[in-house]
Amino acid sequence: MTMSPDGILEVVSDIYKSTDRPVSTHTIAEAAETTPDRVTPVLNTLCRSEFVEWTESGVRPTVTGRQFLELDIELENVVVDVVDE
Repeated sequence: MTMSPDGILEVVSDIYKSTDRPVSTHTIAEAAETTPDRVTPVLNTLCRSEFVEWTESGVRPTVTGRQFLELDIELENVVVDVVDE
């Protein structure tokens, strides 16, 4: 499994869809065949871009993250400008 942000976002989204619960870093790491220490920085990046959201029990994809996945493009080709309202 790739450690790319869009690959990790897809893992989070797929697991969240099947469980309807936030996903732990351990579960994400296991699915991505890596360690939680390697997954956490990617999740933090996705969180800053508002593609995932941290909760008390893990992360979940945001509406923006799910919509992004529907576009079927790679994050490296996207510029995200987060605006506080």
